[in-house]
Amino acid sequence: MRKVIVIAMLFSWLLAFNVYGKSISETAKEFAEFKQTIDIDTADVDGYMVKLFEYDPRLQLYYSGYTGSKYSDHATINVKYMNTSIPLKDIHVAENLDQFRNFLLRGLLYCDKKVYIVLKNSDIDSVKIDALLTEIQNECPLAEMFRDECNISSSSMETTNDSSYVLTISYDSTADDVMRCRKETEKLAASALFNIVAKDMPDYAKVMAIHDYIINNCRYKTNDEENTASVYHSAYGMFKYGEAVCQGYAEAAAILFNMCGIDNFRITGTAKGESHMWNAVKLDDSFYQIDMTWDDPVMSDGSDKLQYNYFNLNDRQMAEDHVWNRNEYTPCTGTYYNYENTKRLVSQGEVYEEPYDMFVSVFNTYEPLSQDIYVRPGMDSDIEEETRDEKRITTEIEEETERETVPDEGRDRDGRHRRTETGNGGIGAIVILSGLAGIIIAIMILVKRR
Repeated sequence: MRKVIVIAMLFSWLLAFNVYGKSISETAKEFAEFKQTIDIDTADVDGYMVKLFEYDPRLQLYYSGYTGSKYSDHATINVKYMNTSIPLKDIHVAENLDQFRNFLLRGLLYCDKKVYIVLKNSDIDSVKIDALLTEIQNECPLAEMFRDECNISSSSMETTNDSSYVLTISYDSTADDVMRCRKETEKLAASALFNIVAKDMPDYAKVMAIHDYIINNCRYKTNDEENTASVYHSAYGMFKYGEAVCQGYAEAAAILFNMCGIDNFRITGTAKGESHMWNAVKLDDSFYQIDMTWDDPVMSDGSDKLQYNYFNLNDRQMAEDHVWNRNEYTPCTGTYYNYENTKRLVSQGEVYEEPYDMFVSVFNTYEPLSQDIYVRPGMDSDIEEETRDEKRITTEIEEETERETVPDEGRDRDGRHRRTETGNGGIGAIVILSGLAGIIIAIMILVKRR
């Protein structure tokens, strides 16, 4: 009888150690490997899932629910997975909408076809993809050049306040071709800027110089068979071939304004009943509208003529023959930097000789999403970079699990084992101590019997 008691106590202790000794990082690793049956050290499965997703929010993109059995102090669950073809390293965690937009911008800039994002503390209604794309268009025009469609599928998590997103993006050509055109466009724009803008030139003079450069170096693409090609609806058509439609004019201007650090945005509407796009720029504290397409008319004899009829107008003036949704754009109320005043200021201004050298490539400003390494908030150095040249890394989950098997590396500075991080470490410790006590008692019984 005593042997049965001892064996039962030993078995109970070993079972308890196996369940309660598991860390949250071990469960996360099982989750990331899509293990169907998972043992957890609490009967509160939903509460445990919250802790698991707080530990690594990326796992939420895989989670579809669970079934299983609950006991008084633990549970065995069968996890239902989805999106299992997505590598964990390709999922990005956004703490806010600004970071969400940054991930989307970088995915677009480097022609990613899929972007996976988990947005913390936000429901799906908070993300307005069209508004974000408009912001990106203004912040980084090259990221939108040759983009075709951007579709989004999203879901809100029942266990947390987070939401997950899968964005599918298509382009007008192959990724290699689009990247080549984007980089060439930026190079041509930088070269143009070097020749027309000086370092200390005031913004109003830069705006006029850009206006004049585009009109003098671009002709409106009038061939009906060719002007529908995407190249002529882009800045690439203007910089590379000197031909574009209104979208190309506006995009080229936006790129040059951004390179100069001039706040600007593009306006989409109609002009004389036809779809149209033009620009707005900020000078001092006010915005002004500029339509470079209409300041570059094709004359009856086929010649070009530089005009200023649509240079630095306010909303009231532009509305005489342009229509747009004013609720979607910042009001343009400036009057001081109209054409006559700007012309006078430029003619009376200094002669600027030092070339503009403050341009920074967007490809240096924004890194590809593939460069990102997810770092859990509050983590010290749980991610180990193996080789920078090959960009080979081990994820935080893998590193945490590996450290669990190495006694010296798996302890904090004060000697405590890292697996106390689960939040159930106190319960586990009690169970382990109880098991040890059971072993001691069993040994004492056997000794006494002898």
